[in-house]
Amino acid sequence: MAIDFPDSPSVDDQYTVGDRTWTWNGTYWAFQINATFTASDSAPPDPSLSDMWYETSSGKLYIRYDGFWVEVGAGSDYNDLISDLDGDTSVQVEYSSDEDVIRFITAGTERANISASGMNVANSLSVDGAGVATTGKAIAMAMVFGG
Repeated sequence: MAIDFPDSPSVDDQYTVGDRTWTWNGTYWAFQINATFTASDSAPPDPSLSDMWYETSSGKLYIRYDGFWVEVGAGSDYNDLISDLDGDTSVQVEYSSDEDVIRFITAGTERANISASGMNVANSLSVDGAGVATTGKAIAMAMVFGG
């Protein structure tokens, strides 16, 4: 659907189509976002695009985007961690200063890590669904020979 904006608008003129509003800023029509802000322990029911939620129990701020709650600042403030929403599954680097270890955590348990000395796998390792020994030469042979 094309929008037929008014000709020769004045600064701060508003134009609304359906539930969307634009404001003329002197150069272009700027889209206005009508979002709500909620501060609570649990996510608000029936959120809309661009709504914001401050999770009081964790101190984290989220914005509603593409049907999901996305943590604000996670890309820049917490670049040492990739995590799911409840925090029990993650990829983590730099647990302590200059540690140089990458950890892979699922369901709150560290499953593997990579450091300068190599890769460590907890419990078991599978390649194409087949169990593989997790010690020294056996891993190398299994990876090379598919055993």
